[in-house]
Amino acid sequence: MTLQLIDFNYTDEDELDGEIACPVCGKPWVTQVAGEAAFSKPLQCPHLKFALLPEAETADFFHGFTAAELTAAVDPAARSLCPDLDGLTVMEFLIANRLEDKLWEKASSPTMDTILQQTTHGIACGPVSFTAHFGARLGNSPA
Repeated sequence: MTLQLIDFNYTDEDELDGEIACPVCGKPWVTQVAGEAAFSKPLQCPHLKFALLPEAETADFFHGFTAAELTAAVDPAARSLCPDLDGLTVMEFLIANRLEDKLWEKASSPTMDTILQQTTHGIACGPVSFTAHFGARLGNSPA
């Protein structure tokens, strides 16, 4: 199934503290305290399949979902954007192009139905933003 891309927010107005909780069951995925994010241990939500945090060099996988499943989901979409993937593997291309909405909007997976995208904004020596992506199965079908 084609994945649905949803933007969502979770932090306080200073964007330093907060929790990302599953929109279906309400169990926490990630907790952020003083700007430092960590996955809830143990992860109680069965809906989360993967997380790709800002500046991460790889995704974190949950509930038996694998890197192979993620690359299979984005491979056709990635190749429609760049047929030779700029000489990268599918995962490397995904990591390098994770902010490209068209990559997520064209992705398809039998075990996920939603990509939740969370962006925080701030000021350093100018405006900065960080975006995390979460793949989940939020529908009613089993998987």
